[in-house]
Amino acid sequence: TKTPPPPPPQPWTFLDLSGNAELRPRTCALRPAAGTPSRPDPRPQHVALGNARSPPIIAMRCRWALAAAAAVAAASAQRVKPLLPSPVDDWQACGQRAASYICDPQGYLARGSVGYDGVAKEIEVARTAALEAVRCGGGGKGGMEVGVAVMRNMGTGLDPFEESNDGAIRAVAETVARTMHDDWGVGDPGCGDNGVLVFLSIEDRAIYISRGAALDATLSSRRIDRVVNDMKPFCKGRDYSGAVSHAVRQLLGFVEVGPPTWKEWAWGIFLDSLPAVFFFGIVAWAFVSAGRQARHRAEYAAAQAQLNQLDRERAEALAGRYQQTSCPICLEAFQDAPAPGDTSTAGDGNEGDASTSTVAGDGDEGDAKVDDEDEDGAAPSPRPFVPKVGSDGRPVKLLRCGHCFDQSCFDAWVETNPDAAMRCPICRESTAGDDDDPRPSDRAARPGARRRRPPGSGGGCSSTRSTPEQRWAFYHPEMAFRLRRVQRRWPGFVHHADVERWQQRDYRGRFAEDQAFTCHAPPPPSSTRGGSSYGGGGRSFGGGRSSGGGGGRW
Repeated sequence: TKTPPPPPPQPWTFLDLSGNAELRPRTCALRPAAGTPSRPDPRPQHVALGNARSPPIIAMRCRWALAAAAAVAAASAQRVKPLLPSPVDDWQACGQRAASYICDPQGYLARGSVGYDGVAKEIEVARTAALEAVRCGGGGKGGMEVGVAVMRNMGTGLDPFEESNDGAIRAVAETVARTMHDDWGVGDPGCGDNGVLVFLSIEDRAIYISRGAALDATLSSRRIDRVVNDMKPFCKGRDYSGAVSHAVRQLLGFVEVGPPTWKEWAWGIFLDSLPAVFFFGIVAWAFVSAGRQARHRAEYAAAQAQLNQLDRERAEALAGRYQQTSCPICLEAFQDAPAPGDTSTAGDGNEGDASTSTVAGDGDEGDAKVDDEDEDGAAPSPRPFVPKVGSDGRPVKLLRCGHCFDQSCFDAWVETNPDAAMRCPICRESTAGDDDDPRPSDRAARPGARRRRPPGSGGGCSSTRSTPEQRWAFYHPEMAFRLRRVQRRWPGFVHHADVERWQQRDYRGRFAEDQAFTCHAPPPPSSTRGGSSYGGGGRSFGGGRSSGGGGGRW
């Protein structure tokens, strides 16, 4: 007896496996077990996702494949065939009254805004169109074959509302749609496979549009994505016939205009890059904001340091121990200035030159004993500090009135204030006869001449007045000048009205602790797609295949 011949091979379907589904570890691809007949398919049936030598990474990346495999095994065990038959060959199972291009067993399209008739009309328009992008045998123009498949669900068993299942449902929808495209034969190979299959899985909320090779250039991935996005509002409103009708009409329009122009490509790239631009914009804004806050804190700290310095100098002036250690214009410390609050070395750097121990307010020659005793018989005053080197590295500019400046700052002041070129920037006293040497002993004077200073007068480099009134009269012009320079340098923290108030004799507060200034304190840094291919007068597909497509979920 002869062995009966094996049963004829069944067409390959993704979800209709006859036996065990085995998972290839390296590629995360499903394939039938050994001995299972399958239809030859030149297309790759897998997507490489990792290396077999990295089991943890593979397990993580293949979670959706494992879920799909479980669904496939369950469907096979129950002998469930979720794929839809061709509406041309088995139109009754597709819920149609005759051979058609639509398979909708549950009648979802009948309840839409345009119904079956509206969808069929758009399909017929696409089929009979003469498209420049579709060339059939003999060079004639062809149309675009369209098939529509609408099913309740794909039998995956995955929760469609679970975000983590999105990738798995998309992958299954692509495989189902492309498999049906091939099984139905949508498109005419003689026209380069000019078919399009529009697939909807209602309960899975999945859409996929599969195209033939003849439409690869005109129905680009970006164009298909646009069609899918335009279908989503219809699907959310359960107007499935409106979604399919709009999709067919839009797909035909893309094929009619031809491949995307460079403007369309540029616009598509711009739209695709918007999320990245938005993300990098936020990152850039965060860096700029952090830099601005850091600069704000640095400027506030600098202004606060200057106000603290003025608070300290005001107290020293009232106590008769003030020494000018910085330029009043730029507020930078002289290079040979003593440390703040250090009065024990007031005369350091000037030893050996007795004439520098005092600085007369009128610029006369020095006398080491001039200040040993005031007119009222007060005790000897400490030797005052007379700077020699400014913050710019040049000799300081000492005026007749005794105020000291950086040479470069004084020259810039004269250039910007020509009307005040012959007067001191602080006390407005005439500077006629001054030279650039800060040492009073080098100035021309009559030998042995001694000039008494009137009460309340004196140089700006030191303050040794005996009464608080004299000390205030000596220091007040310089303090007011320095406050104005601070306000001009940091106008965002120190206002003109604050300077006017701080200059008053009865003001007893601290500049750096005044509420008008501290209210500007910055917060602390945080840790922070073809010829006529339905054939003759009957309804049939031309035997085309899928070459790709695109999809999404609503």
